[in-house]
Amino acid sequence: MYRKPLTKRQLHLEKAEILQAKWSSAVYAPSVLLAETLKAREGLTVRVIEPPFSLGLPAPGARALCADIASGGYALFFGFVGYLKGCDRLVNVLPGLLERNPDLQFVFIGPVGRFGQVIQQQLGASVNGRVFVLEPQRHPDLLPLIQDARFVVLPSRIDNLPNACLEAMALGRVVIGTHGASFDQVIEDGVSGFLVSQEDDRELASCMERVWRMSPEERDRIGSRAARSLDRMRPEAAIAPLIDLFEEVSRDARQSAHGGFLRRLNRLLGSPGPAG
Repeated sequence: MYRKPLTKRQLHLEKAEILQAKWSSAVYAPSVLLAETLKAREGLTVRVIEPPFSLGLPAPGARALCADIASGGYALFFGFVGYLKGCDRLVNVLPGLLERNPDLQFVFIGPVGRFGQVIQQQLGASVNGRVFVLEPQRHPDLLPLIQDARFVVLPSRIDNLPNACLEAMALGRVVIGTHGASFDQVIEDGVSGFLVSQEDDRELASCMERVWRMSPEERDRIGSRAARSLDRMRPEAAIAPLIDLFEEVSRDARQSAHGGFLRRLNRLLGSPGPAG
């Protein structure tokens, strides 16, 4: 999905990670998607435990965008800018969206790497300074930029309950995600955000245009439901399942060690003894 082969080092690391998972006493993941993928591909039993999540509100008036970008007049993608995150789909649909919506501006924030050439080649001359690519921001500087966007679009091909989605929802933004990429776990389509297919760029463009043209009141209603839907991840609720898992693994390890000690002792004494 990165559109480039893995290096030898990456292949070795991937094998090491799988071995580590197979040798572990327990494995858990934040998303159903990752748990099901590991079960299907590696036969691993993976529990799903959503992470504790809490986000402080940005400082009032803190905004670091350049003056050419209108406050509240832009749509936003933030994260790793590339094929894995579906940014090529955004590049495909933006020319038409910009043409049909003269007030629309679009902002990419994040590491760009070689994908910057794709943006420049396909959008450079056609958007009249309405697409902006910003460097990664410090978290205190990033939050007000998320909060100031009209909506956030994250068309990932695969993901793992990404922080970008959770942060945008916590700040009351409408998020457009994709089906089958773990967003289904936190976004109820049409209620607390929107989900589009992985392949249909027309559907993606239509959804982006629909949200762009929504009334502020409708966007606020969806954004409020998005923020409330994350209440289950508040630390006071979400930490308990983690503690339960750690205690279970610790208890099983103690019992296993105790049983192993009895077996070794019985061998030394020459008695079959109890099974432990």
